[in-house]
Amino acid sequence: RNILQAVDPHGTLKGGEHLLTNMFSFLPGFFTFSWMLLMLLNASVAQGLLVRFKVNVRPTPSFKTMQLPKNFLIAVGLALTLTLIGVGTLELLGQNALLTLSFPFFLTGLGIVHYLLQKNFHKRPTLYIVLMVAFYCVILLFLWPALFVIFLGIIRPWVEKLHPAN
Repeated sequence: RNILQAVDPHGTLKGGEHLLTNMFSFLPGFFTFSWMLLMLLNASVAQGLLVRFKVNVRPTPSFKTMQLPKNFLIAVGLALTLTLIGVGTLELLGQNALLTLSFPFFLTGLGIVHYLLQKNFHKRPTLYIVLMVAFYCVILLFLWPALFVIFLGIIRPWVEKLHPAN
């Protein structure tokens, strides 16, 4: 109530307390997801600088070759089960675990997007870069395309079984 009063002192947001209560339950998972994303960005910048100055110890990893352990979906399934049937603390734990565990699938899905765009536009690198920038801008502006990318990351093992050459 205190936060709602600080954010909306005139009381114009009806039902704001319910909205804030629902949003606060996702804060630990959101902070973990954003922390992992920032760590990835920092690691990418550091690796880029090391490669640029030719002092890197290992080769630069690629999104396209990133794979998750096959049993990683079990942890996601457990988190989803806790989210759906859990009550109180168990539901909160499941929601935040599901949000946190979706990050590796997000990265794997990005690998698929990178692969598909590069495969289709490898002869026109400028168009490839424009499409990648547009794709990332759409993700940042709307956020729901990130769910599609996570879904791509989840179904990747089954797609690879159907098309092992990809």
